[in-house]
Amino acid sequence: MLLSQRNLVDAIVDFWPSGDVGSGLDVGCGDGKLTRLITERTGCAFTGLDSSAEALSRLQMSAVLADAANIPMADDSFDLVLSTDTLEHIPEPAYQSVWNELFRVAKRFVLVAVPFREELLDATARCAQCNHLYHANWHLRRYDLPDFVARAATGWSLESLIITGEPWSAMLREEVLFRRYFLDEWSGWTESTCPSCGSAGQNPQAVEPLSTLTAAALGKQVYAHLSEIRQWRSHSEILAIYSRAETVLSFGGPVPELTTRRATMLPAHRPDNLGDLHAYPQVARWIRSAETEIGQFPVYESADTLRLRRSPGMKGCVEGVVEDGLGILYNGVLLAEGEEQKEITLKRIPIPGYYGVLLRSTQLGLLEYAELGCGPEIIWASTSSAGQCYFQAYPGLRVQVSDEIWFDPSFLKATSISQFESGQLVRDLQNLEEMRDQEIDALVVRMQNLTAERTALNKTAAQYESALVHIQNLEAECLALRKAVSDHDRALVRIQNLEAENLGLKKRSIELDVRLAEIENLEAAVNDLKIQLSQTADAQVGLENLNRKLMTQVDQLNAKAAMLQSRLEVRLCASARRVLRSFRKKGSENTR
Repeated sequence: MLLSQRNLVDAIVDFWPSGDVGSGLDVGCGDGKLTRLITERTGCAFTGLDSSAEALSRLQMSAVLADAANIPMADDSFDLVLSTDTLEHIPEPAYQSVWNELFRVAKRFVLVAVPFREELLDATARCAQCNHLYHANWHLRRYDLPDFVARAATGWSLESLIITGEPWSAMLREEVLFRRYFLDEWSGWTESTCPSCGSAGQNPQAVEPLSTLTAAALGKQVYAHLSEIRQWRSHSEILAIYSRAETVLSFGGPVPELTTRRATMLPAHRPDNLGDLHAYPQVARWIRSAETEIGQFPVYESADTLRLRRSPGMKGCVEGVVEDGLGILYNGVLLAEGEEQKEITLKRIPIPGYYGVLLRSTQLGLLEYAELGCGPEIIWASTSSAGQCYFQAYPGLRVQVSDEIWFDPSFLKATSISQFESGQLVRDLQNLEEMRDQEIDALVVRMQNLTAERTALNKTAAQYESALVHIQNLEAECLALRKAVSDHDRALVRIQNLEAENLGLKKRSIELDVRLAEIENLEAAVNDLKIQLSQTADAQVGLENLNRKLMTQVDQLNAKAAMLQSRLEVRLCASARRVLRSFRKKGSENTR
């Protein structure tokens, strides 16, 4: 079961009439999964009625195959008649007949549940075959609080309205209109069927964030409308309880905890289950991503002040970035160490982007609150017991609270029983179509103005993009010129270096030429010296040979001299001997 169905069953059971309610008829019961739970929890014996034999084949209770506009039962046949999510499908010719039949066969109570404040365009599809526009679930009308006042039959009274169900898509009416009629983006469902040609439905088109300038332009229109009245998107069902005039019902049950704060203030309490970013948020809310926490702010006024306060006992520096639809508004320290509170003036007035204004930081857990500008006061309701539904009471109206939700007091205007009896809401009901036509006309004018603004913005964006391209080309050209100048400067330095090097080389060449001449002269001198040395060497060799010959001759002469000396000595000795002998002979003779 869907969350909306579970909450609706809880609301029906919590407001089940006291006393003996033994029999019930569920008109448009389908396969009876809601009726089965209600039977188990109340003990009422239900009979199912539906025009679909296939649906009734899965029903686990007594059933009647019939048309809701012509119920084959006697008057006052059942203590209670129930119809959930059926009347919104009934075509107009039979619509009032179905209401009449509900009251005719009921003895004491009639309970009717239908979608509450549904934006029918949310689920409107365009047939791929015939281009016919139709609601994917074949819902034919939208229900608001006044729609139930004049429906009570004679002798019956509207005892209470219970707002229940689950949150609608967070996409606001202005964006839905813009996407459907100006971007040609439509919803869809593969199980639906085109009522015009019978073609099977298709999956809805993927929803992508709007472009920056388009989102900013639409944001101005969205918050201009939201500053006047907020859109109630937290509950998808409304349960109307009718009873016989003589019946008085009393309702009890737990009451939620209520707090009041401005819509532009981030709460100190962070829900356990934080959802995704909402397009054009109506209230400030926390978003937790994988790497950081994000504070998402609406922009109800031209405010450029961010107010911050540290949670008691928390220490440390808080740094963060604030950005809107056009870029960074602040980047730096939000609260320095020791600062308890601070007001930061942003560098310009915020322009709401597709996601409003975002505050990103990894230390947002240190903050007690953060507030951007001022906005309308809203009511936050929360439960103290998980899994239990609480009900906030207003005259003639109960609001179911199954989780932390917010709503605006302006949502609840003109809902008291006294106003019902005064006929004010009956007149509102009679004028509702005219009011809706006026609202649609105003929105169409607003969309036309937005289209004109978008055209102007697109033209400005095209000029801006053309200027960006021109700037990029100029930057590229300047970069190329800087590179060419740099290359030219390096070439000039290189040429100067080469010229200096060439001059040095010429000077060195001259010096080398001189040296080469000197070397050549030296080589000639050396050659001459070599020749001279060669000649000297030859002369020396000849001299040595001559010397050797001379030495040989000297040796020979010495040998001959020695031999001659020897011979001379021999001869001298012989001569001496002869002389001596001669002297001796002469001496003896003299002696004698």
